Amino acid sequence: MLVGAPSESPRHAVEEVTALRGAVHPHADVLAGAAATPDAVLDRLPGAALVHLACHAVSAESVDESRLELTTPLTVRRLLDRAGATGGSTVVLSSCSSDLATCDHDEALTLATAFLAAGAVTAVATRWPILDRAAPVVAFALHHFLTAGLPAAQALRRTQLWLLDPARAPLPGMPETMRPRCRGAVLADPTVWAAFGHQGR
Repeated sequence: MLVGAPSESPRHAVEEVTALRGAVHPHADVLAGAAATPDAVLDRLPGAALVHLACHAVSAESVDESRLELTTPLTVRRLLDRAGATGGSTVVLSSCSSDLATCDHDEALTLATAFLAAGAVTAVATRWPILDRAAPVVAFALHHFLTAGLPAAQALRRTQLWLLDPARAPLPGMPETMRPRCRGAVLADPTVWAAFGHQGR
């Protein structure tokens, strides 16, 4: 399941979901725009082997009110109320600060860990904001390695090694609009390659 932001912001969300559907997950269920409601996401979680969410994340002052900005907020509290809902999914949150707690700094409860509590097997999420122009490239690379059959932790590591490679080449199926962004030093900056972390198995 691919979920895109219900508004034009973050700007990379539409490009990200379109690229993943077109080149990596052609049969994915897509929820975007007005269809990206919390109810629609939660209702589809049990049958989704992989869930990618490209939308704003807010790390709130109250941890259980941290949320994903869909048509209405999908909060940590609401995810915890659906314990077991994800049925063993791999969840990718490309949202900025989706694995960050601003008040309980042991990071024990974040949007990423809330998905684990709701039944996901593994979650990949970010600790800080990532450049709009870099986010779709990182997401594409991660899904490229996931679909090669690697477990999420290994897929993330392969993605990071690719980002750190000064001679990196565009990946198979990567859209033409993304290919120029594979060059240069931006992707090797720690604010990009180190932003994503892995939780779970």
